[in-house]
Amino acid sequence: MRNRILTAVGSILILAIIIASCTSSDNPVDPGTPPAPPVGVMGIPLDLDSMSFPGEMTLLWLNGDGSEVDGYNVYRSINKSAFVKINDALIVKSGIGPGSPKPQMLAFVDTGYVNSSSETFTYSITAVRNNRESAHSEEISCVPALFNQETMTGLSPDNEIDIPLTPAMNWDQIDNALTYCLIMWKVDAGSPISLWLRLADQSYTLGDPVDQTYTISVADQLPIETQFNWIVAAVDSSNFAAAVARSTFTTTDPLLVARLWDLHEEAGRYRLCWDQIDKYGSIVQSGNYSVRITAGDFTDSKSFMISDTSTSVHAGDCSHVVGGGVVPATYQLSIGNTEYAPGDTVVVQYWLPEVTDVVVNIYR
Repeated sequence: MRNRILTAVGSILILAIIIASCTSSDNPVDPGTPPAPPVGVMGIPLDLDSMSFPGEMTLLWLNGDGSEVDGYNVYRSINKSAFVKINDALIVKSGIGPGSPKPQMLAFVDTGYVNSSSETFTYSITAVRNNRESAHSEEISCVPALFNQETMTGLSPDNEIDIPLTPAMNWDQIDNALTYCLIMWKVDAGSPISLWLRLADQSYTLGDPVDQTYTISVADQLPIETQFNWIVAAVDSSNFAAAVARSTFTTTDPLLVARLWDLHEEAGRYRLCWDQIDKYGSIVQSGNYSVRITAGDFTDSKSFMISDTSTSVHAGDCSHVVGGGVVPATYQLSIGNTEYAPGDTVVVQYWLPEVTDVVVNIYR
């Protein structure tokens, strides 16, 4: 009898060990232990619908250790009063920002934040799993009225065109900034946020790895000839984005050599002259090129060559408006010659039978 009992006890112990081993392998997190507190906490007073400043306080953070949690709580204190939980339900990842689809982020917008207030607002965040709450995160502390929209300087690119598809964005260092927040989205109405990063340095080149990414970043390169808004904010030691600036840029088309014309024009006959200088101010190399026009629904292109063996061509009159006010019957595009020597002036002529927007460019 005693042997049977010992055998049964031994079997139970072995089974318990096997179960424990399987459990620890499949689920390394003990559901009974509190989760790790959130990390990468930041507060930025941003109106998410218009992406303008100042706005309601938007709080952002990252999962503390990557383990699964049920959600998060946000606590607020004003002027060092006791912390009070300000969310109703547990916070989980949700879409925020303009446009659609909205990027899924760990975020919370405090509608009780008063951006003109001189009081001190302090926030902390906890993670919750199986009704066990983590320790509080680092705190976000700020005086809303001290938020500065003018401090950031030296933004580059700053309202520029022909920016590479993998742009390098730079700004002047802010003395009290420990990190920087970079946000980017298309200028087109309804475009969602495409980049939201937390950076240690005052520069970022698209594609560079970063430690803290609040939302999925864009592809390795941007689309061609697309205008983007971008914002950079200086995040201080209290995890508050205390200063901010914004600008725009437009990406280039890698095949675009020079921009000759982009304007709304009356009907008539016109002439443009190109001095073989590219969009960056450099003399172009010999090779094959084309001039392309877009005017309303009309598009056309003409090919030509710049060659060291070509005979030099005299450009003649380079006045823009020609034809004595005669309105042509149809759209037309023509060039003076199909071959040019290096340094020659390339003459481009076009006809507009009606008022229209006109774009004329040189391409490789």
